[in-house]
Amino acid sequence: KTKIEKQFHPASWESAGFLGGMIFDRVGNVYTFSAPHVNLIDNPPIKNNNIYIVDNKTAELKLWKSIPLCTDNFDENPFGVMGLTYHCMAKCIYASSISGSKRYEEKGKVYCIDEYSRTIKDSLTEFDGFGLCVISINGKFSLLMGNCRNSNLYSVDLADNGKVEKFYTRAGNFIQAEDGFLKS
Repeated sequence: KTKIEKQFHPASWESAGFLGGMIFDRVGNVYTFSAPHVNLIDNPPIKNNNIYIVDNKTAELKLWKSIPLCTDNFDENPFGVMGLTYHCMAKCIYASSISGSKRYEEKGKVYCIDEYSRTIKDSLTEFDGFGLCVISINGKFSLLMGNCRNSNLYSVDLADNGKVEKFYTRAGNFIQAEDGFLKS
């Protein structure tokens, strides 16, 4: 067994409660989100749509972006952000949130957030995304997404600025996106 002799653990790392997955940008900043673990004491639902940044120079954790909550009733679903990914060419972060979703209602959103201004550039609606990844095939970027409700893999064609162009399911069914919003 290897014994850890030293630990680096700034106090700010405790401020967000339990954390979910992490991503990093091209300069080494780390992004993460609040995620309930065992209970809601350290992660109250009103904070579960928060994205945090660990600064690459100071290692301090601070709030980066608070995505709007889609509900104030958390009886059926205390979760918010479920996944993040980074698009280095478009300089944006994608965040999936299931805030507002219920057992039989898919109300989640996938947001495209500008890395510098932190503004929401675009979003997909009524999609409970889980697991996100930006890929490039022959120079064309796509956002791959899993879904919390099924085992399908979804693909979204992205414009150069990171906004949504077209949405596909694994089976190849096509849904045209208008202004970045899904239409069924």
